[in-house]
Amino acid sequence: MKPPKTRAGLFRDSLSMRYVGFIVLFVVVTGLLLGAVATLASVRTAANERLASIQYASGVAAGALLPMIADQDRARILAQLESIMSANKGIEMQCIEILDVQGNVIAETQGGCIGDTVGPSSGLLDVFTKTQVARVPVAVEGIDVAVVVICFRPVGLADAIIQPATVTATVLIFAMVVAALWGGWLVVRTVVEPIGALRDAAERISRGERDVSLDDGRADEIGELSRSLDAMTTQLQHQESQLLESYGSLEQAYVQQEGLTKRLEQTMGMKSDFVAVASHEIRSPLAVIQLYAEMLEDNEFGETDPRLVDAVEAIVSSVTRLSSIVASLLDVAMLERGHMSLEYSDVALHEVVGSAVEDASALAASRGVSVEVEGELPEVVLRGDAVRLRQVLDNLLSNAIKYSDQSSAVGVGMRVSDGDVDIRVADTGRGVPEDRAHVLFDLFGRGDTSDNADVAGLGLGLPIADRIARAHGGAILFAPNPDGKGTVFVVTLPLLMADGPGSISVV
Repeated sequence: MKPPKTRAGLFRDSLSMRYVGFIVLFVVVTGLLLGAVATLASVRTAANERLASIQYASGVAAGALLPMIADQDRARILAQLESIMSANKGIEMQCIEILDVQGNVIAETQGGCIGDTVGPSSGLLDVFTKTQVARVPVAVEGIDVAVVVICFRPVGLADAIIQPATVTATVLIFAMVVAALWGGWLVVRTVVEPIGALRDAAERISRGERDVSLDDGRADEIGELSRSLDAMTTQLQHQESQLLESYGSLEQAYVQQEGLTKRLEQTMGMKSDFVAVASHEIRSPLAVIQLYAEMLEDNEFGETDPRLVDAVEAIVSSVTRLSSIVASLLDVAMLERGHMSLEYSDVALHEVVGSAVEDASALAASRGVSVEVEGELPEVVLRGDAVRLRQVLDNLLSNAIKYSDQSSAVGVGMRVSDGDVDIRVADTGRGVPEDRAHVLFDLFGRGDTSDNADVAGLGLGLPIADRIARAHGGAILFAPNPDGKGTVFVVTLPLLMADGPGSISVV
């Protein structure tokens, strides 16, 4: 159950609320800007009217005083000044002074004008906040005889602009309310509601309904969106029908594939069983043949005819090779079944390596190759299967001897580092071709596909050795010999590994 939405969440999630909010904000900001402009215009107009009224009142007052100034009748001038001051209270006359051409006071209102005045201020707001001074020259028959100086009190900024500002604010507030309501209604009707209808239709489509018609004939972007959604619904319905047909075909193919898989598993099982049985059955007669061939070779039945010596040696060599092949095939069958078991015990690895090198030296000598231990073998004891670890070394040494050139040496070394022990076997052969490197550890994958009898094999030694190493928690890696010719194989084994019997399966 979804938690109830807060007001802030409803505002964020509601498209109509957002649009109305944006419109109101736009109208308010626009109204404030227009109000500021209108108020400024009203203030300027009021200032111009104030200046005009001051100039008019100053001219009228000077005209009324002109006859008295021309007659130089001071009593009448003073009486006229009081009359003018009484008649012009509405425009806030502060005082009037009459100066002669030398600047001497001829007459002035009661109290006089305080301080020296220099004329009207130039600032827009100064008209309302500072005393305004008007100087009107008086001329008689074209000759200036006096100057009438009239000071007007400041009327105050608030009194000057309150009326135009009030009118402007009233008009703008009314316009903003009307614009916000009309704009919000227009947006909701023309944008929000159609989008809401599209949202509801999309939800129906997502629930699986396909008979949804959205095209209302609009020519704007919302109409294009509706038509696109209609086309998408039609295409989706078509694809669903195709998908159902494909699903039916896939289901049939899956049933067929399942049957083929079972048949393939049965065939693979039969092949594995055949290889295991055949290998096991062949081992017995091979053992007999090898026994009697070795007895003939050792002259157990009397001196062998010199003409048969080479034949007997060939029989012994071939039987030995065939026995190795049969043993490898039996190992493969056991791997495929997961029956190649490991018997863990404490293994002196350096002794296993030394024994393997010693036994391989005899084979190497027959091929004109030597096996050399590089440095001293560090004493290493780990948990593992001694027989299977020896099998790994025998396979690596056999391959190294097989692929090395005559009169060359196979190098063997051990190194302990970071909780692992590395066994290094380096040959001086032709190396592993790049196009065969990826199959080197695959069953029946050979690095050399030539028919050369000296290097012929089934491609089982390295795959079996690799799986044995992995079963011990290690790995076999290879790289070109840094001496410039041949390949270096490195068996890496952890010094700490699982203690207990286990089995290996093909991977």
